[in-house]
Amino acid sequence: MAPKAMKAMKAVKSVSKTGLAEAVATATELKKSDVMKILTSLAEVVQKEIKKTGKVTLPGMCMVKTRVKPATKGDGNELKKSDVMKILTSLAEVVQKEIKKTGKVTLPGMCMVKTRVKPATKAGKREMFGKMCVIKAKPARTVVKAFPVAAVKQLFK
Repeated sequence: MAPKAMKAMKAVKSVSKTGLAEAVATATELKKSDVMKILTSLAEVVQKEIKKTGKVTLPGMCMVKTRVKPATKGDGNELKKSDVMKILTSLAEVVQKEIKKTGKVTLPGMCMVKTRVKPATKAGKREMFGKMCVIKAKPARTVVKAFPVAAVKQLFK
């Protein structure tokens, strides 16, 4: 990636935890303080679950997993399934809108979701594993990746 493009990518501001909470609160018609508590507890649950099972999927957003998979499984929680699904659905909508707009979203205590534009590739012949292969041209495309935040990385040091 060119240095100018990297500078532009770093200049993009991610939505804050407060902004995320406000958007989810308006979408679900809940109080902002309640949504802040839910986001904090969601981050704690994600960190515990990653530590226990090595894998967490946030429906409609991302999957975070580690290479080391512990043998134990996690147990249930005290929230109603309908409430959790409602919150996760609205959180997924907010994250998708924010990624579309800025290209970067941080889910506090969990992961950072970024977009990256992969450049187009030319058609031609390339040598792979000692053999000449015909490569088709591919258009430029945008890929989405999730990166764990420092708190999750610290769990495995």
